[in-house]
Amino acid sequence: MSTGGSCDARYCYSVWMRHLINYYNESGKIPSIVVEFGPGDSIGTGIAALLSGCDQYYALDFMKYSGMENVMNIYDQMITLFKNHTDVPDDREYPKIKPKLESYKFPDHIISPEVIDKNLSDERLDAIKESLNNLSNDHNIIINNMISYLAPWENTILPEINPELIFSQAVLEHIDNLENAYSVMASISVKETYMSHDIDFKSHGCSKYWNGQWSYSDSLWQTIRGTRPYFINREPLSTHLKLFSKNGFKIIKCIQNNEGFGSSSISRKKLRGKFTRLSDDDFQTSSAYILAKYNE
Repeated sequence: MSTGGSCDARYCYSVWMRHLINYYNESGKIPSIVVEFGPGDSIGTGIAALLSGCDQYYALDFMKYSGMENVMNIYDQMITLFKNHTDVPDDREYPKIKPKLESYKFPDHIISPEVIDKNLSDERLDAIKESLNNLSNDHNIIINNMISYLAPWENTILPEINPELIFSQAVLEHIDNLENAYSVMASISVKETYMSHDIDFKSHGCSKYWNGQWSYSDSLWQTIRGTRPYFINREPLSTHLKLFSKNGFKIIKCIQNNEGFGSSSISRKKLRGKFTRLSDDDFQTSSAYILAKYNE
């Protein structure tokens, strides 16, 4: 089962840089310990995090995917991207990636030439490569000095992580038990932990309308979902905002997108079940980028 563009080094580089830049603009530093929920077919974003200066990367996934055989190829390509101070791939190359940036120039103010030299030293690259090689075994729980992979995270007792940044890219819309997911994120957080999440509320192909998933009754939805191990949970923006607050995270930034609203949208009279009570804000929001900080 494939999860999309996570085996494309430039895609992963673009995703990580967007989260890093937004985090840095608030914290003023590169995070030392990073957790990603839902890395998918590869840990390309994690490799980008390590090459930009992070010391530890934790990949937490719903299930173990089979794309690790491509990880060394992504690693080699990623090194080249950083060596060349490559600009962040923008909307022309990846029009669907959010959040958008004010500038797509390589962030030299964050990753200076001196930082690049340190991060790409032979000693550090050897350490990253050794951690990557350890991921090639068949175990679902792998704890290394620099890279740790845990799948499935939902049924795992997580180690004490204390991350400075928790992030995900178009993942939270696929988690059925969101209450538990946000609780887990809070349980591993400390006072200075930030969360950076891009969430997609569109129908993911189950309707010709971007918000057509809200027009199905619960019984019809069960038929549409079938036996898939995961699909979309159909939860709107407000559900996530409530869970951020409930779990001690203060919203710093919430960028809402309604690029799908209009001719490709269902009318409110088509809504069914609990979705008949959707606010206009939820009804029109097709995706959102949320940056928050843990305050408990």
